[in-house]
Amino acid sequence: MYIKKILLSIALMGLLAGGFFAFHVYQAVFSPNTNFETETVVLKIPAGTEYPALRRIIHPLLKETTSFDRIAIKKGYANHIKPGSYTIRRGWSNIEIIKYLSR
Repeated sequence: MYIKKILLSIALMGLLAGGFFAFHVYQAVFSPNTNFETETVVLKIPAGTEYPALRRIIHPLLKETTSFDRIAIKKGYANHIKPGSYTIRRGWSNIEIIKYLSR
């Protein structure tokens, strides 16, 4: 009986930890991360821009840049930046922005 309680406690702690982790991943990937009031903003990326420069350009447009950095690096965007003029919409998530900039 005592072992069942221990195993149940461990299982519950594992579920809570997994739920906490899943919530944070969801927040970083799918939650809106834009920080401007207008419906759209035009982001201009000059030719030859490397990721640190892009980060400085896009920083004022984002609520939170750390999660954007993690996802950009994980998706490989940080090494494949395409120059151009991009219209970013209010309410877009990190993944939406990165997919749009990757086209």
